[in-house]
Amino acid sequence: MEASVNKYEVRIFGSNPYEHTVPYDLLTQVLTELAEERTLDIQERFENNEYKRNSIAFALLDPTAPFWKLSDETLLAIVGIGPERENYKVNALAKAITHRDYNIDCGILAHTQKHRLPDGAFNWGYSVNLNGTIVGASGLAETQDRHQAILFATSFNNKIVDLRKAWEEAHPDNNWLCNFNKPLPRYTNILKQNPRVLLKG
Repeated sequence: MEASVNKYEVRIFGSNPYEHTVPYDLLTQVLTELAEERTLDIQERFENNEYKRNSIAFALLDPTAPFWKLSDETLLAIVGIGPERENYKVNALAKAITHRDYNIDCGILAHTQKHRLPDGAFNWGYSVNLNGTIVGASGLAETQDRHQAILFATSFNNKIVDLRKAWEEAHPDNNWLCNFNKPLPRYTNILKQNPRVLLKG
């Protein structure tokens, strides 16, 4: 899915991990609001000569993805801002995936642990992991990228938490984060297996 509004675009990849509690239309609303927030902030800083350009890209990884899932399969969205946004998308994605693969800010790897980076790795930082939400940002100075990634991740987390709180208030009897009030099939499927040992008292 792609939505363009002059100065930014949002691309959503894969399926919605919050399908029941934050339906697709609300998820697209969250990401559009994030794009608008960052666009206004970055443009203002650019006009005040704080930033040397008004273009940046953000790569948001799926916070619900388990550790065993390949990082390449965890991209949730790319948000590009400004006229040069295309130039920075792959950089932002490389930062986010590197962060998830090594469980460390990719800037630390690039600047202090370069021996851990394989050929073809991105050679700049930074990225953030804010309460499990990994965001890579690229386009500005490194510390500015990190600052914008923190703002992006903070706003994303807060918006999802608020929407889930509203869902829970509308479903007060649900023990599971699901409209059907049922656990994920993976849990029930495990229990359907025959145990190796069965003891009864």
